Amino acid sequence: MSQDESYRGGVNQKRRNPEEIVADILRSTERSISKTRIMYKAALNYKQLNKYLEILTKEGLLLHDPRSGRYRSSEKGTLYVERFEEFVRTREVITEKSKALRKLFSNGRKVTEVEVEE
Repeated sequence: MSQDESYRGGVNQKRRNPEEIVADILRSTERSISKTRIMYKAALNYKQLNKYLEILTKEGLLLHDPRSGRYRSSEKGTLYVERFEEFVRTREVITEKSKALRKLFSNGRKVTEVEVEE
């Protein structure tokens, strides 16, 4: 298991960065949803959930209805998810192009970081 992976929920999964967690929360709140449902859908514990809900509400990415206690993504939150998904697609393209360049450079052999720096 690499340093970016952890064992969670019986499945090897990549450890998420804060931007991915925010996107997961906002995706789960496209419709009005309870705190408990967000916690399960975004795979967070209660302490993490409360921290993110506070930040996202304060930043205007998430709307909270105090009467029902439910949350839903704002327009700004929806825009965040769209931009985040665009970023992920771009990152994947760059990663693939980088692999192709390394393959061309190395003439089929694996190039180490040390060789590239020399």
